[in-house]
Amino acid sequence: MGDLIITSEYIQNQLKVCGGLRAIPIFLLARDQALFKTMFFAGDRAANLLEIKTSEILRFPDNSGFLFNLVWTKSLRSGNANVFAFRWCSNLNVCPDLGLELYVNACNLLRIRFASGFLFRPVTKSNGVGSSCLEPSGGSG
Repeated sequence: MGDLIITSEYIQNQLKVCGGLRAIPIFLLARDQALFKTMFFAGDRAANLLEIKTSEILRFPDNSGFLFNLVWTKSLRSGNANVFAFRWCSNLNVCPDLGLELYVNACNLLRIRFASGFLFRPVTKSNGVGSSCLEPSGGSG
């Protein structure tokens, strides 16, 4: 968890001083910190997070966390759901819920809309936010 804490603190510091940054670097910082935190706590479902759609995520009614409903994965070829949850944790540096909140809030401020479609999206060659899922190869932002 030490590497996640260091990475999270670095990204948080970059976001705090982002006044001079353009929209895409802010988007990348917000997206990546949310992705790192959720992947760390997702365990063996981490690779499937790249393909999750916003419609497959629900917030608990009491705002204590998020519920992820992975419908299609390698091990779930029948289309059965694999449900797992993230609850708020005491270490806010690594809390996946806080990371997701920050990501969604940053996207809203930047007017990046993704009410439907993939949660974690790439940056296009023309410096826009794509609509496809983020590729695990890490080839482009």
